[in-house]
Amino acid sequence: MGNALCIANTERFFNCEKLCKKFEATFIRVTNTNIAKAIADLAEKYRLTQLVMGKSQ
Repeated sequence: MGNALCIANTERFFNCEKLCKKFEATFIRVTNTNIAKAIADLAEKYRLTQLVMGKSQ
């Protein structure tokens, strides 16, 4: 199982949610104006050790 973080209300967001379901991953939806803090809080809460960020091609 894995976790995913996507930007809300975009086509990519909904595709990310579908992929999570397909691979039995956990989809976490967070609302926060401070993106860096939201990521840090999730990392601490779920004890994440790796975070991969990037732009799909």
